[in-house]
Amino acid sequence: RKDVYLGRRSILTDFEGKFFGKTVYFVFATTGAGVCISKTLAEKMEPWAGAGKFLATSRALGHADDCTLGFIITNRLKVNLTVTNLFHSHMENLAKLDPTTLQKQVVFSHRTLNIINITSNLTNTKVFDLNADPTRFYSLHCLVHPESFFCK
Repeated sequence: RKDVYLGRRSILTDFEGKFFGKTVYFVFATTGAGVCISKTLAEKMEPWAGAGKFLATSRALGHADDCTLGFIITNRLKVNLTVTNLFHSHMENLAKLDPTTLQKQVVFSHRTLNIINITSNLTNTKVFDLNADPTRFYSLHCLVHPESFFCK
């Protein structure tokens, strides 16, 4: 029932853009780390995002989808981004995450050679060797869902 926009910023300052020739400022959460928008807020976005209007808004702004979401929400609708450190982008060093907090995190993204630090001495769940699990996402899954058939 509330307007909620959750996510993680990739740019820490307000972002500047042009919308139909006018300078606009807004904040956006990177979709590389994931975002969460309440249903109430999503419904209010309809004038800029419903029925194919999102692409037109994005083109008028001249920026990517995550920027466009942030523009609609923080500039047009005046709803603030609630920043969370539980969403993780492929742009951050996932090996630096505290392994004891992994079960509490919400979103992980991946890129080559950017792996989560999960080792068998840090958990009592199954940890696959790096050849079988080079991304560590199988091992992460077993940490979060040890009851899964392939984790036994």
